[in-house]
Amino acid sequence: MLFLREANMADAEKEFKFITELPTDENGFTNKFYRVSKEEFIQTVLPQMINESKGLAFKQIN
Repeated sequence: MLFLREANMADAEKEFKFITELPTDENGFTNKFYRVSKEEFIQTVLPQMINESKGLAFKQIN
């Protein structure tokens, strides 16, 4: 069964495996985090995903 969960640091291992194994381009969807290193994922990518899920760290459009 598939569950939707909020991105979080507690599940970093599972999220790393899932996100980095999704193809870069599949059925029109893109994954810019395909094959990033574990270190980069935990230090940069996951915090970015968490902030974006909360509406933080978006660039303001004028």
